[in-house]
Amino acid sequence: MSYRIRENGAILTQGEVRQLHAGTSFPAVWDQAVCEQLGIDPILESPTPTTTRFQSASQSGVEQDSLGNWIYSWTITDWDVEAIASATETQWNSIRTTRNQKLSSCDWTQLPDAPVDQAAWAVYRQALRDITTQTDPFNITWATEPTEGTL
Repeated sequence: MSYRIRENGAILTQGEVRQLHAGTSFPAVWDQAVCEQLGIDPILESPTPTTTRFQSASQSGVEQDSLGNWIYSWTITDWDVEAIASATETQWNSIRTTRNQKLSSCDWTQLPDAPVDQAAWAVYRQALRDITTQTDPFNITWATEPTEGTL
């Protein structure tokens, strides 16, 4: 846990507060009375804010909430255009790799003597090839492999 020094607003860990008061004996649990005596306020954890796929959240200091408690404050940063483009391209590469693996694993279904419904498998394989026509590589709908393929 961290603490805010009332005098100057510095944020310190419990160990650092102990170092400031060397030679002082501390109880196992620091209650409000201990905090008052030391002139500190505990900083309570606050939930990480919800971000979109192309945003980052980082702790940016402390602030008081509506109840007067000190909590960590957050800053949300939008990714720059280059970072979004890079992440999108990386995701498309991953999609293509998965697609190619799925196609390779069912190549045998198109052999002339394969004991499967080749038409159903051909439709499935075409849907795999068309996967890159979807607009959002982070929200891909994959075709379902035929289950009634054996004749």
